[in-house]
Amino acid sequence: MDNLETSGGEYYINTEDYAKYYELEAFLEASHINITLRINHGADMFDCRMSISHSFSYRPGIRRKYVQLPEATFRQVFNLMLEYCHERDAYVQFQDTLFAQVQALICSGKSIGGLVIDANKYFDKSKAEMVERRKNIGRRLVSVDEPPQKRRELRAEMKGIDFCISVLDANR
Repeated sequence: MDNLETSGGEYYINTEDYAKYYELEAFLEASHINITLRINHGADMFDCRMSISHSFSYRPGIRRKYVQLPEATFRQVFNLMLEYCHERDAYVQFQDTLFAQVQALICSGKSIGGLVIDANKYFDKSKAEMVERRKNIGRRLVSVDEPPQKRRELRAEMKGIDFCISVLDANR
């Protein structure tokens, strides 16, 4: 879905209950694809779905019941939901943010910046793995009698890890 071209089609939204539920439909003529985006934020559950089909059989009913939506709005919701679905750890943490941003985008028509997924988490995870690897190499140098060539390789790896940690810290 990442590489899917969403331009040049018809875009619709179900306007029945803006407080808890959104359903967006896109019919792309060039590739003969129907994209459905659903987001439901009820009292006891959260549901975010994206689906693609090659059928336009529902288009006449959707044209009658739904309201036409600007292409730019559909694309922003589409990209926002893709970002949310790619972030496995965000499912619970960002569901309120996702729904609020979709709601703001659809109701006000203003552009939004996207989900703010915590990049520090990934910096911290990478740094922790590098520090752990450095500790393991240090223990190995102390406890195992290796040939001089292997010890030089391990010390060089430790220096490389130190450099990577300094780069991570500098770019935060």
